[in-house]
Amino acid sequence: MLTLPLLGAIQGFLVGIFLFFKRSNYQANRFLALSIIISSIQFLLLIFWEDLSHNNFQLNLRFCAWFLAFPIPVLYFFYVKLISSESPKFHTKDLLHFLPTLMGILAVSPIWTMSQEEKIRFMAEQSQTFVIQSKLLEMAHGLVIIVYAILCLFILKDFKNRIRNEFSNLDKKQLSWLWILTAMVGLVGLAGVIGSSIGLVQACQNQEINSLDRSSHFVTLAIVTIVFYWSSFQAITQPEIFTYTYPHPKKEKYSHSKGVDGWQTLLISQLTTSMESDRLFLRSDLNLTELAEILGVSRQELSQVINEHFEKNFFDFINAYRLEEAKMLLLDPQYSKLTIRGISQEAGFKSKSTFYSLFKQHTGMTPTNYQKEKKGEEG
Repeated sequence: MLTLPLLGAIQGFLVGIFLFFKRSNYQANRFLALSIIISSIQFLLLIFWEDLSHNNFQLNLRFCAWFLAFPIPVLYFFYVKLISSESPKFHTKDLLHFLPTLMGILAVSPIWTMSQEEKIRFMAEQSQTFVIQSKLLEMAHGLVIIVYAILCLFILKDFKNRIRNEFSNLDKKQLSWLWILTAMVGLVGLAGVIGSSIGLVQACQNQEINSLDRSSHFVTLAIVTIVFYWSSFQAITQPEIFTYTYPHPKKEKYSHSKGVDGWQTLLISQLTTSMESDRLFLRSDLNLTELAEILGVSRQELSQVINEHFEKNFFDFINAYRLEEAKMLLLDPQYSKLTIRGISQEAGFKSKSTFYSLFKQHTGMTPTNYQKEKKGEEG
């Protein structure tokens, strides 16, 4: 029964080392790597929990499992924050996020000062104080996980809105796997709070309870091991989203007030020409910065015109032209031999799923049904 969790912990440690030295997304990946490495160390402590009792050093090491859990969700939070940022940076004030870890260390420190005999008596199965303290720390850890999972969801929500104003192609940029992983993390925290609460009530009522249910922990370890493999693979294969430095701060307000000024009129004309005559929307990876450079304006000014005059974000603005192009190609006899996938690529779409989704959203039917219906009307 020890084999799977032990292999999972060791392989998780190795994956963490690999991620730590991976070049792409290196700042974000280092936080995820540390989160995985610390998780693996904690797993090993739990696996060998009962064996770490031969000397004072081992007993002290055993209690490290009580506070090592706290930095794991914090480090994961910084991974989410940095991988979704165009200018990833860790600030000194961010160290405040590790206060729960410090509090966990302070909670354990009195135990470290005990003698070996006192530690053994303290951990005795019938020690109500030991059980209550362990359940309180488990509950605190679960609450920390929930809080940081919620913070991650807010970051991902903001990121989802931002990238639609930066890119015309969202393929491999939406971090959908992180939404799933964050939800899983939140559920683990919730389960921890519920389980520790039940154990705490039982301990306070002097009911016999084991502070560490090895069988349930091994099931948890097996589940988390699977999540490790899946999330690590996603992190390793996740391309860099922001590979350039923006010339303007993202949070800066528009330099012009809302309304059509002279500079806006000229930019609207240039933008329309670039779409209708130069057909720049056919570039599948066209982004806001690239288009701003082509037009000779700041990306902030371009974003303002698209948002205020056309009342769209960059993603919807560019793909509206691609949809119209796709509609024409679907009915053009010269392109009758092309598949729907081929049509979407000719129109500038990089992702078939995005094309299908947007097409149905705007026409109420699939490309194939649209093609049949329109050709039927012509016939």
